[in-house]
Amino acid sequence: VLCLLSSPPPLSLSLPALFSHSITTKLERALEKVAPLLREIFVDFAPFLSRTLLGSHGQELLIEGLVCMKSSTSVVELVMLLCSQEWQNSIQKNAGLAFIELINE
Repeated sequence: VLCLLSSPPPLSLSLPALFSHSITTKLERALEKVAPLLREIFVDFAPFLSRTLLGSHGQELLIEGLVCMKSSTSVVELVMLLCSQEWQNSIQKNAGLAFIELINE
């Protein structure tokens, strides 16, 4: 019944393109409310986050992220940025310390 109610995919798209389109749509739907909040947090807390979120060579990750977010409102690009190895390493390194500080307060 669900297949009959949903519109069929365009015949011109290949299977990988359909799969990619489906993932993009699901990401956008799932994060459409959260992405603007993340962007706002990055902007509001930029002074702190730019000192905290550093790459493996000491580069400021937030500056790169803000440039990416200002040039695009794509949820997929935001997810790709946050899932990059540099961001993951920095978040893991700092999240543990921040959590311990929070508990100690």
